[in-house]
Amino acid sequence: MPIEKMPAPALEALLDHTSRLKHDLGKYVRFQGRWLGPDADLDARREALAADLLHTRRGPDGSVDASSVWAEFSGELLGERPLRSAEEGSGTFDLRADPDVARIVDGMAVLDAVIAALRSDSLDEAGVIEGERAAEQVASAIRSLVERVRNVGRRPAGG
Repeated sequence: MPIEKMPAPALEALLDHTSRLKHDLGKYVRFQGRWLGPDADLDARREALAADLLHTRRGPDGSVDASSVWAEFSGELLGERPLRSAEEGSGTFDLRADPDVARIVDGMAVLDAVIAALRSDSLDEAGVIEGERAAEQVASAIRSLVERVRNVGRRPAGG
């Protein structure tokens, strides 16, 4: 279902959900890497990518990788779990056909492989470049999704 067709309570729940996704994943999946200059060496870039992907959420109990953070949010976007809303029974909404959700899913598939390579200490230069691009794709798509949901929610009913 396109977000433009979602009922208002579900749209509110989606905005809350995607806003949390933006904070928990979109902000931190490319946090360290964005501070590197264009002439940063490969080791610095790999180290930043590892920090961003392997320790996406940090807290007193340790850290959580980007794949695990995505797993916490993906079910609601892919129709596997209902959106949490103030109203009971807002239902499930499969948004995988949405262009931004599709970009997030595709980017996270790449990042899953990059995370595995980081963990096995086998990430080469091409993998670093691919990881940086995918992390930026995920962050950009999440920002775009949140903005679109916010704008749809601002439209008057029936318009």
